[in-house]
Amino acid sequence: MRKKIFLSSILGIALFCITYETKAQSDTLSFLHITDTHLIFDLDQHHPEIISRRKHYGFGQEPLKNILDSVAKSQDLRFVAITGDMIDFYAATTPEGKFKYYQIEQFAELINQYPVKIYLNPGNHDIATYAWGGTNMLSSQRSAGKARAAWARSTDAFRNGTHYSHQFNVGKRPYRLIFLDNAYNSAGNLEKSKPPYLDRVQMEWLKEQLTESNEDTEIVLMHIPLGDNMVDSELYDLLTQHPSLKLILAGHEHVNQIRKLGSNQLTQVQTGAFARDPHNWRKVSLTENAVIISTSGDRKVEIKIELE
Repeated sequence: MRKKIFLSSILGIALFCITYETKAQSDTLSFLHITDTHLIFDLDQHHPEIISRRKHYGFGQEPLKNILDSVAKSQDLRFVAITGDMIDFYAATTPEGKFKYYQIEQFAELINQYPVKIYLNPGNHDIATYAWGGTNMLSSQRSAGKARAAWARSTDAFRNGTHYSHQFNVGKRPYRLIFLDNAYNSAGNLEKSKPPYLDRVQMEWLKEQLTESNEDTEIVLMHIPLGDNMVDSELYDLLTQHPSLKLILAGHEHVNQIRKLGSNQLTQVQTGAFARDPHNWRKVSLTENAVIISTSGDRKVEIKIELE
């Protein structure tokens, strides 16, 4: 199985290198979108029952290194965006029942080896812990605060918090990329709140981001996508009713899928899990007049969003 994943990775990276050797143009900003890398470090040091249930994610480091190396050598990719579940767990128990940490720090050490700008979103696994409960594996997000603090200490992307935005000018077109933290699996009991969930502080910040400029085109990146049943979702209502927001990039569900949402026909693009197949990457190109997204694992254009 490991050999199969490795060979698949080599094939995907070879195609990637061929695809992205063209020289970048000043009127285009291109970046790579991947998601759900689910890296696990020191898997063999954890409880044997956890190892047995998560070992399918035990070989993800080399494919990620390969693709980051290819991006570093490319001529037209400005950065990489990884929309959550970078690691499979924040901490998990050892055979002695003690929690072993430092997955975040080891992930940060890996990506810091590359001269590539990498933007991140928290995913539900990035703030989760695993323990063996005697008959089943227990997953919890009760240590989410400590996990977020570790992410902020360890990575440049989260240095000022786990939600943030960046602005880019492409020709005469200003873009605002908004990176959300919707890593919680459940929304709690708040009124008009359901997954994907933002807390109140982040929701108010998002409203400000979407209305700060009358000129820019917004793109939201987040881990958990908007689903089919979004009745009473404040986040869905906000995003789908904002006309200058043109694209959502997400992951979580491990599928390659494009959907149109709301009356404004907001485009949501989900990319399959990189941990499942290293061909799961998309090139996103921002131009003055359009946003162009490739099919997963290929340079072929899957969708082009025309801008006014």
